[in-house]
Parts: sequence; structure tokens; C-alpha cells
Amino acid sequence: PLGKIANGVIVRPLTSADLVATLDATLKKQQARLKDVFDAFDSDHSGSLQISELAALLQKLMPSASPADLRFFQILLDADSDGHITYPELMTCIKEIIGASQASSERANMDVERALQKLKTLVRNNVGDMRKTFGSAAGGKLPYAQLL
Repeated sequence: PLGKIANGVIVRPLTSADLVATLDATLKKQQARLKDVFDAFDSDHSGSLQISELAALLQKLMPSASPADLRFFQILLDADSDGHITYPELMTCIKEIIGASQASSERANMDVERALQKLKTLVRNNVGDMRKTFGSAAGGKLPYAQLL
């Protein structure tokens, strides 16, 4: 689902990218290290976050997080599904999220570059008759799909 309506506003579910961005902003604002934040919420000093400790961390970082968001992040972060989130599990997950985000951004840039190159070729090949390129059937516009 794209989200739900709450108080007349569409509220979208939180994503892994939201978690990383919020965590990054919090660490920068507090000038803190991730390990220090992890340890601060590891209230029983077990070296891992239990569900209640993860809930406290998420509540601090993302006050609007719902129980469903908590479950999503628990599943996302608990790589071995043992019910505990270790610091290495957290770091691995964050690295994977950042890597996926960068790869997605690079793909988007390649798509834009490819579309611009195709547009350049279309314009160059049809300089004499731009109306043919931007035909009236398309309302005088070049459809995005035609660029791909």
C-alpha cells in the first residue's frame, strides 16, 4: 500500500531508507557514533537489542513509527532471526541499504543520460521537421516512453 489516511493526510509507511536517513541525521546532530547510540539503547548490556530496546530506539528516532513499522524494522535488522539485533547485524543492514540506494541513484542517472542522448539524436535527425518528432498525436509533447 502507498499509505493510509490519518487526519486527512496520507501517511506512507516508513522505509529502510527512512531509518538510515533519520539515524544519520540524529548522529550528525548529536555528534555521536552509531555504536554509542546502540549501546545506549542496549539497556541490559547484552550486546544486542531485544524487541523492547529496538522499540525504544525507534520511538526516539521516529516518534511516528507504528507497531507495524517496528515489526518491519525488526525483520529487516535481525538477519539471523534469533529475536536479537546485534551491532554487526545493524551495520551490515545499513551498508546494504546505502549500497542499494546508491545503485538505484546510479541507475536513475543512467536512465536520464540515455533519455537525453536519445532526445539529442531525435532532434539532430529531425531538425527540419520538429513537428514530426513532437507530433500532434502526442499533444505536441514527446512521450517519456519514446525516449527509452
